[in-house]
Amino acid sequence: MSETLSQEMAPAFDPKPVEAKWGQFWLENEIGKPRQPKDGEKPFVITIPPPNVTGVLHLGHALQHSIHDCLLRYHRMKGVPTLCVPGTDHAGIATQVKVEAKIREEEGKTRHDLGREEFLRRVYEWKDLYGATIIDQMKALGCSYDWSRERFTMDEGYVRAVLTVFKEWFERGLIYRGYRLVNWSSGAHTTVSDLEIEYKEVTGSLTYIKYPVEGSEEFVTVATTRPETMLGDTAVAVHPEDPRYTHLRGKNVILPLQNRAIPLVFDEAVDKEFGTGAVKITPAHDPNDYEMGTRHGLPMISVIGFDDKITPEGGTYAGMDKIEARKKVVADLREQGLIEKAEPLVHSVGHCARTGVVIEPLLSEQWFVAMKELARPVADAIRMNRVAYHPQRFGNTSLEWLDNIRDWCISRQLWWGHRIPIWYGPNGEVKCSLEPVEEEGWTQDPDVLDTWFSSALWPFAVLGWPDQLEREWYPTSFLITGRIPDFVGEVARRLHLRITVGGFAILLGPTQRQRFAPILFDEATHRFFAHLSFGAIDEAHILSARRQLQQAVARRVGAIKVDEFHGVDSRPQAFAHAQAKYVLYGGVNQHIVKRNLGVVAFVFHEIQAGSDHARYPKVQNVASRD
Repeated sequence: MSETLSQEMAPAFDPKPVEAKWGQFWLENEIGKPRQPKDGEKPFVITIPPPNVTGVLHLGHALQHSIHDCLLRYHRMKGVPTLCVPGTDHAGIATQVKVEAKIREEEGKTRHDLGREEFLRRVYEWKDLYGATIIDQMKALGCSYDWSRERFTMDEGYVRAVLTVFKEWFERGLIYRGYRLVNWSSGAHTTVSDLEIEYKEVTGSLTYIKYPVEGSEEFVTVATTRPETMLGDTAVAVHPEDPRYTHLRGKNVILPLQNRAIPLVFDEAVDKEFGTGAVKITPAHDPNDYEMGTRHGLPMISVIGFDDKITPEGGTYAGMDKIEARKKVVADLREQGLIEKAEPLVHSVGHCARTGVVIEPLLSEQWFVAMKELARPVADAIRMNRVAYHPQRFGNTSLEWLDNIRDWCISRQLWWGHRIPIWYGPNGEVKCSLEPVEEEGWTQDPDVLDTWFSSALWPFAVLGWPDQLEREWYPTSFLITGRIPDFVGEVARRLHLRITVGGFAILLGPTQRQRFAPILFDEATHRFFAHLSFGAIDEAHILSARRQLQQAVARRVGAIKVDEFHGVDSRPQAFAHAQAKYVLYGGVNQHIVKRNLGVVAFVFHEIQAGSDHARYPKVQNVASRD
């Protein structure tokens, strides 16, 4: 017997040398580099949703890139020209918050102490570290992407694409500067998108406050979870058909503590069956109140500032923190006998997804995109089935989002990002320019663009636009994203950019596919996010996958180095054979599972022959948690 055959077989398979060998082989031979499509040949193209350069990849990314790679290899084996463009996203708010925290912890300084130029240099250092790590992780996962095409949303060509869109829309009147209600994060010191708000259940109090009717012994009682905002009330609203208040038409009520008369207005938006049927209207601090205030021409009084403190408009409460003011307002109202009752209430409150602070709706002068005109052709494309949604019901979700769309605030009070190409002259002139204005006295707008504005351009900006669009690869074939509403909105936003920028309507064919995947949850149904670093796939050595998972669930952080512990090939094994534990939503037939070792993954099965999208059969004996 030969010496080789007589060697004792290892007790367990070690995936490291095998994966290292073949991974390097794939990279050296550029298996992800496609051949050029022949005339009339339809390629399969994915431009991956670029991961944020805020840390490292986690289990959710491993799921997404596993699906990408399965589809790419399937089409490649069919002989189809197959392209996947990798890259990373600068992630404006998320990255700046992390870098600022690092500087604060290590040096005790703020970005303002460093200055804009030095701070941006520090951010690029962060990007070089984590951006490279993320790309190395994708390669280690065996992703068969075209690495020669790697892109970054702040590289020179991409910046040109972003600023070109801004200038085009500005000149068309679609981008304007206005004074409107925005979402303000005092933690990040900037406006944030609706897509960057997380709603959390909070235990609070529903306080019933009595507003005296002017010249009468009557009171109108309203209920609120935010008594401090009453300092900025400019009306009380009731339904026009509510018999309890019809006799008060044309009357005013007296705003307690501020002692000013405000009108009683009648509006069909008020739910007469809820509570007392009367609601306080604070247009400067609530989106629904803002809309009602606009309809009725009400004054808009800001009583909470950008620092979360009461403004001078709040009278004797000026300078107080808003939570401190809430307690003081309730105490003073109780002393005056104007509190009817207070009930404990668990309700949903919006928090900044990046800093965790409560979002405050505030009036501010910002840059906006007029969305109605842009949304119309996208909604038409969805209704005409020019875009295929999987599951189909998310097409209806997108339509609902588009039909009720509001103008989009695109300016952010950050330094990291695409700086708005607006210049202000010494005599009040305003100019939009892609190149620096060198004339004396001209200054550039200090704000940057919303990250979603730039990431929405990704499908065509990474394929040569605006210089020379590679039409043989465009439009793309497939996009995977999560099922939560903010990602649904982002898909619709990408579609309206594809349709409206550069006359691309003719390029959006009938085979565009959007796949909504489940979201990874832990056993407490908390969503896994990159900024939580759950299941980071490149952390240090682990002793026990089960113990690490339990610790991760408890601490909301973790270090499950799944691929090193089980090998990259363990992912499809886990996806296909793990024992199903949860179904996130039954109709999609995709499932969270838990292996005996505690590895969280999804079940997904074979690719349907002759089809260009994955088929997800049902898993038996699983309790639905739709």
